Amino acid sequence: MTFTPTRVYGLVVLLTLFTGQSSALCLGTCTNFGIIASTSISNTGTSSITGACGVWSAGAVTGAPSCSGGTEVNNSVSQTCLANCTAAYDCAIGLAAGNSNSGVLGGQSLGPGTYDITTSATIGAGQTLTLTSTSATAQFIFRIASTFITGIGASIALGGNVVPCNVYFIVGSSATLSASSVIKGNVLALSDITVGNGVNVEGLLCARTGAVTLDADTVLAQTTCECNSPC
Repeated sequence: MTFTPTRVYGLVVLLTLFTGQSSALCLGTCTNFGIIASTSISNTGTSSITGACGVWSAGAVTGAPSCSGGTEVNNSVSQTCLANCTAAYDCAIGLAAGNSNSGVLGGQSLGPGTYDITTSATIGAGQTLTLTSTSATAQFIFRIASTFITGIGASIALGGNVVPCNVYFIVGSSATLSASSVIKGNVLALSDITVGNGVNVEGLLCARTGAVTLDADTVLAQTTCECNSPC
């Protein structure tokens, strides 16, 4: 995945992000899901997912995570959700070049926009990434060429009127969310997502071609988000 970053917000980018009834980037039927994976969802301990859990196309859900929206395994419902996740991922990749970012996200305070990270992205142990805007429709899209890793106790804080629906981490390989991290936003990874013990997520975990692994975690799907189409 190759990006050509620029430090300038262009009119085209702004129009792409903010026109239409709903956000330019959204999750379609996946707004009802906390987790969608391609190969498997596996769980250790007691994990609570407010929303549905799904696998498509030949995987399984093991370890009995509690999914309040039901478990959709290798059926048309999980197929549609994974397709919507894929469409949102591809839509994000297709957006115009955004702001160049080093990928060391801990300690940063950022406004709305698209951020291009040409290597891996990290939020260090105990550190916070703060996202702020006065608009409830403002989007934050982080396009990460490689891995996304949060350290133990890392967090994402939303200021002003920012909502988790409009925060996206588009990950070019795998994501690792270490123990006790607080994640507010959607993590869409090309391959696996590994979630450490006691992580709290407000948003969707989508492993497009891989698995999601849980360990006594909490995931809250953003079921009230408005979304007309994945892109």
